[in-house]
Order: sequence, then C-alpha cells, then structure tokens
Amino acid sequence: MNCVWEVLGACKSGKAITQLHCHLIKTGLIQDVGFASSLADAYISFELSDNALKLIDGIPRRSAYVWNCILQRCCREKRFADALSIFPRLFSCQNTDSLTLCSGLKACSELNAIGSGQTIHSLITKLGVLNSNLFIGTRLVELYSKCGIMDDALRVFKEYHKPDIVLWTSLISGYEQNGEPKGSLTVFAELIRCNVVGPDNVTLISAVSACTQLLDMNAGRSIHGFTIRRKRSFDLSLPLVNSFLNLYAKTGALMAAEILFSITEQKDVISWGTMISCYAHNGAAKQAMDLFNQMIHRGGVEPNSVSLITTLQACEATGSILEGRKIHKLVIQKGFESSDIFLSTALIDMYMNCGCPSEAIMVFERMSKKDAIAWSSVLHGCVHNKMAQKSMTIFHDMLTLGSGIKPDSTAMVSVLTACSELGNLQQACCLHGHITKCGFKNDNFVGASLIECHAKCGGLGDAIGIFEEIKEEDKDVVIWSSMLAAYGMHGKAKESISLFSQMMTQSSTTVRPNESQSIILHWLTFWDARGSWTSPSAAASLVG
Repeated sequence: MNCVWEVLGACKSGKAITQLHCHLIKTGLIQDVGFASSLADAYISFELSDNALKLIDGIPRRSAYVWNCILQRCCREKRFADALSIFPRLFSCQNTDSLTLCSGLKACSELNAIGSGQTIHSLITKLGVLNSNLFIGTRLVELYSKCGIMDDALRVFKEYHKPDIVLWTSLISGYEQNGEPKGSLTVFAELIRCNVVGPDNVTLISAVSACTQLLDMNAGRSIHGFTIRRKRSFDLSLPLVNSFLNLYAKTGALMAAEILFSITEQKDVISWGTMISCYAHNGAAKQAMDLFNQMIHRGGVEPNSVSLITTLQACEATGSILEGRKIHKLVIQKGFESSDIFLSTALIDMYMNCGCPSEAIMVFERMSKKDAIAWSSVLHGCVHNKMAQKSMTIFHDMLTLGSGIKPDSTAMVSVLTACSELGNLQQACCLHGHITKCGFKNDNFVGASLIECHAKCGGLGDAIGIFEEIKEEDKDVVIWSSMLAAYGMHGKAKESISLFSQMMTQSSTTVRPNESQSIILHWLTFWDARGSWTSPSAAASLVG
C-alpha cells in the first residue's frame, strides 16, 4: 500500500491520476476510504471535479471524512461553485459534521450565495449544533455580513452567551464593511464593556476603520489610547498602526499622524504612502514630496502605485513639474506607465495642470488600455490648456477608437466647453444630438453646459429651447444661472429681467436662499458692467 501513496504523490497530471484510478479499481483498493478520498482530492487539484464526484459517489459508505476532504480541497483551490454543488448530496448523509458545514458556508460567502447559505443554516438548526459550535456561528455571521444582511448576522451572534473574540470581530467587521460604522462601534463598545474577552489587532483595525468612515477623530483617539494602555496584552501590529495613520490623515490630524509615524520603527510601503497622502491632502504638498524622496533614498522601501499617485498629486498642487518628471522617470523604470491606468491618469493630470499638455498627451497615447476616466482627464486637460480643437479631436477618437467606452458627464462638459471656445454652432448641434442619444438630458451639469455652448455659438434660440424642455422641478441653480448668462451674452436685458423674476417666484423649492443670493449678486454685477440698468433703485426694487 505504501507504493500507492508514493505513486499518488508523484502524479503530475490529470491523466496520471486517471491511470492510478484504473489500477485501484482493478486491484479493489478503491474501496479503501483513505485511497478514495486522496484520489478525489487529487482530481480536484487538477480541476477534474466531475471525476472526483463520480469517484465519491462510488464509495458505498461515505463518511464525513470523505466529504470534508473534497470540500476542503475545493475551498483551498477557490473552486467554491464545485464545493457548493456537492451539498445537495450531503443532506441525506448522517455523518455531516461541523467541518463539512463550515466549508459549505465558506463557499456560500465567497459566492454571495445567500439562498444556499440559508439552506445550510436551516440544516444547522435542524441538527442542533449552532449554539454549541463557535466556528459555525462565525461562518454564519461572515456569510450574512458578506451578503449585506446584518440583521441576520446579529441574530446569529445573539445565539451565543459566550462569544469568542473571532465571533465578536466578525460582527464588528461586518458592520464596518457594509458601510454601517455606527453599528460597528456600538458592538465594539459592548465588547469593551463586557470585558470578558479582549480585542485583538484585527478587531481594533475594524473599529478604527469605522471611525475613519465617520471621520470621528475623537473616537479614534480613544481607541488609540486604549491600545496604548493595553499594549501588554497584545503587540501593536503594523497594519493597526497604518489604520491609525489613515484615520489621522483623513480627519486632518496632521500632528498626530506625524508623531505616530516618527515613533514607528518598522515602516512598510503602506505606512509611507499613508503619511505622504496625509501631507498631500492637508495642504502640505512640499512635505509630501520631501517624504517621498526620503522613502526612496533612505527608507529602503520600494514605492507602489498608491504612493506614486499621491506624490504626483502633490506635484500637481505645487506646480512642481521637475519633481513630477522625476517621478515619471521612476514610473517608466518600474514598468508601470503603460500598464497601470490609475497611475497613467495621475501623470496626465499632473502634466496638464502644470501646463505641459504635450507630455500629458504622450502618456495618454502610450497607454495600452484606457478607461473613461483617462479619456475624461485628457479632454479636461486640453480644455484647461486652451486646446479646444485638440479636445474635439480626442473626443472624436474616443467615440470611434475607444473600444466601446462611452463618455461620462465630465467628458461631455469638457467637450461642450471646447465647442463653446471654438464657437462652432454646427458642432454644438451634433453634440446636442449625441447628448440626447446617450441619455444625458437629465444631467443638469451637462444641460447647463449645453445651454452655454449654444449661446456662445450664437444659437440663443436653441439654448432657450433646451431650458424650456427641462421640468421646473428639475431646474437647479446651475440651470438658472446658465440661462441668465445666455441672455446676458446676447444683451437681452428685458428677457433676463423676466427670467430672473420667474426664477424668484417659481424656483423656491429647487434653489436654496443662499444660492439665490449668489445668482442675484452675479446677475446684478453682470448687467451693471454692461451699463444696462436705468438706475440703481430699479435693480434694488426688482430683488425686493
């Protein structure tokens, strides 16, 4: 028998496994549960799950051990659909154990298969093993959390009088990952209050992430203080330190982040990247660039895509084109330029905002794959750099060469702005048709840009038509302002006054008072500059 195990271990292909299977059938050794289970396990490793199931079906007395072998292999190989397909065969099996059930629940979680998971939950209830097995409870909480059903996750949790820290953490993490940070912190507070089991690093990371979602620096600092007081109970892991750094970065606590970063001896690329981001997003772009250079030259850490993007944003904010070019050179050395869409887009934004559109366009053209954001960035950049005709050309390329990528509202606003600068009414009409066809009519930013485009291209009548097509309840401050500006461009003082009065009487539900004041100030200033008021008192009486 030892030689069979040796041959099984030496099999390097599905064909070899099949040949061994035939030999075991001829010799009768296939009836040995150990051989059969290992053979099924080998079949799955070579993605021959159908062969494995046929083999298992041929075993007369299939124990839980046999099923567990095949289920665990399926889960290890991330063949969760295969694992789940086995479960209908298990319902008649009297030897299903907790390991079998946990494997099935794991597969359901990975596939978001809530229906199958609830079926297994019913089986667990029928077998009466829920209250006595924390592993099963944890898997159920993970399943319901992954599927976004936190009420059911909480109900399962409450079945246990003495939950362990893994079960507590699963619930806390579930709330946090489902965008319910308050629920996460409520459960965390209950864990601390009970004082039966202490939180571990994973628990604390979830709680800190919940604070970050809420931008609640005070709650985060309380948890940080708790970890310092309890540092003898567990090691403060680097992922937890990084979570605190991220919290302080997102809540603008620059000094707290600096102190924590400085006292952290072992830093990884996430630590450096988070601190760079903290500087960049809190108005300290120069410090962000300095820290990036320190990371490269003295930190002994290789930059990743995130740290490179953040530093490029800092270069963009300060107009540091020389630093930006150095980072671009590093990006090319790492082989990221053509393969990383997000990094290439950050390079485009940096070059465009630093007044180097030709370099931005070169980056764009070298990209092996472009998404809607990349197209929008280069369109917006061309408009920003007064390259209206180039923007129109790129938009045409997007429609014809963009591999089915459709322009988003940002791209449409950019190309409408370019068309406005060119003053080409024919192009404006073509864009109008495209906007209608692609369903942007209900986007007020696109609508306002379209009104402005027609007005600047000499098509005031078209601008009025677009404005009147919009329902009164859908007209916001952007739409009203664009139409008032359109009348202003064409010197239509009387029509502008009439529209202004209409806005003040009809738009009280869609334009907030502070927005009305902004429009009034802008409107009065515009017409005063044109010398169109007969007297200041006339303007004052109009606005009440």
